[in-house]
Amino acid sequence: MTYLLPKTPGGVPEKQSLLFGKAPVIKRKIGIKPYLCARNSRPKEMKRIFCPKCDNQMAFDETRFPQGKVLAFVCPQCGHQFKIRLGRKVVRTKDGELEEVKEADFSKGYISVIENSFGYKQELPLVEGDNVIGRRNKDTDGVDVPIITSDPSMGRKHCVIQVKADTEGKYIYSLRDFPSLTGTFLFNTLLGKNERVNIETGAIVTIGATTFILHTADE
Repeated sequence: MTYLLPKTPGGVPEKQSLLFGKAPVIKRKIGIKPYLCARNSRPKEMKRIFCPKCDNQMAFDETRFPQGKVLAFVCPQCGHQFKIRLGRKVVRTKDGELEEVKEADFSKGYISVIENSFGYKQELPLVEGDNVIGRRNKDTDGVDVPIITSDPSMGRKHCVIQVKADTEGKYIYSLRDFPSLTGTFLFNTLLGKNERVNIETGAIVTIGATTFILHTADE
């Protein structure tokens, strides 16, 4: 089992991994070699996980470890310890049972969130029907497309993109405000109250201080 811990005073460990956030004071476990936690370096491909207790976001380079490897983490925010197994795509339901997580389906289109000071670049799939988009929060239900961000001006339920197939099977996309406190902008134009507009691939939508671009299924 591998523990991802902060750098120790004794020197730089031989291997490196990543764990972002303020490092807690942790005692070294005998027989376990800790890995260096880098705060400022960020490779292109990172696996992001959330603390199951406080929902703090962490990231590490999963390519440094083999599939099936069990990794133990210490949350730098609340100190909670938890484990994950690489390649195991399961989650624990409210009933305590393990449920398999299906691979993301981008066949109905997706949105690409532009990186800013509040969050990183993300590509989030859409489903047929109403897609409620907003700021991710573990205590908020009913959000179909949760954006991982600290943007305070984005609502937890901010806007809705509806994906609907026409008689020929082609998907039609429409946008409306949820409603939200700061409004939804399409190409810098504020949508009116209860206004719904059709959008096509390349549509630029801004919610709060965050912007995303629509990519349709036929792109």
